[in-house]
Amino acid sequence: MQLIAATRFYAADYVVRLYADPFLWQAWAFLAVNVALVGSGVYALAERRYLVTVFVGWFYIFLLPVVHILPINQLLADRYALLPSLSWCALLGWGLAWLWTYAGTRFSAGFTKLVAGIGLFFVLLIYGLMTLTQNMVWLNSQLLWENTLKVTPTSSSANVNLSVIYIEQGRLKEAEELCITAIKRLPYDYLAISNLALAQLLQGQYDNALNNYTQALKLKPDLIKARLGRERAAWLKRDWQQAYAFQQELIDSYGAGGAEQAPVVWHHRGLAAVKLGRQAEGLKALRRADELAAANPQVWVDLGETYTSLGLKAEAAAVYRKTLPLLVESPFKQGIRQRIAALGVQ
Repeated sequence: MQLIAATRFYAADYVVRLYADPFLWQAWAFLAVNVALVGSGVYALAERRYLVTVFVGWFYIFLLPVVHILPINQLLADRYALLPSLSWCALLGWGLAWLWTYAGTRFSAGFTKLVAGIGLFFVLLIYGLMTLTQNMVWLNSQLLWENTLKVTPTSSSANVNLSVIYIEQGRLKEAEELCITAIKRLPYDYLAISNLALAQLLQGQYDNALNNYTQALKLKPDLIKARLGRERAAWLKRDWQQAYAFQQELIDSYGAGGAEQAPVVWHHRGLAAVKLGRQAEGLKALRRADELAAANPQVWVDLGETYTSLGLKAEAAAVYRKTLPLLVESPFKQGIRQRIAALGVQ
């Protein structure tokens, strides 16, 4: 009822305080309001004011999914919470219309019209200001989730979603703190754990990242981004044996992470194999990465660096040349040309 009719702080996630203790006055006040509301519907029915009865009934019918008397998916239940608000609108309109057309003798018609007009003015003013405020909140995802945390600081979904945005912005420490808050709220939130691992990975905390990716995968074994992140952490740590094992899992069971990530995984696989002394296998994996790199052209640049480090100048020049038609004129493209020239390969 508070969310539907009388809250000043709408947000993408929220916590509703429950008053189930019979020794709390709020519990009895809530019960009294509901008894009065049901009673008004029954009285209206007896007085043949069917519109009032219909919308009092509407309110309680659409509360059923929300209170799980008729259980449904939580996401749908959250959306159903908006439907009972239509009853408040209809009942308010009925009340204002009754005042406007008042024909009794206790008050003058002019007085009741004035009350109705003032009431309508303040309703439109208050809800209009609330609408403007919410429009500012919904300008973008960052403002939406930051506002949600102002209303509900422990919201798991808000902390997780905002951490993704902060990671994209390079605000890694802040993202890490958001993930930790979400995990404290829901220790089994594998997305929060995976995002925490990513923030740590990007800060060079490879051991922490490996540990958290492993924890996320215990909760959600098919979380591809966690498997990719774990492989990358091992690869950047230069733990070639562990990286090789993770790459094998990705290639055998998860399509090497999908079309965009497959060339990255095969490139990593090639270098790991070479470092482990499996030269032929490594070169074969690098060629496979080259074949798939059209889905992720950055890999051609990475392959060029790897081939150069291995002394394979012709192969390095070949993959560098594949990037040139895809690049606009820029210092980066000029740098690729300089790398090709430095290799001395026609």
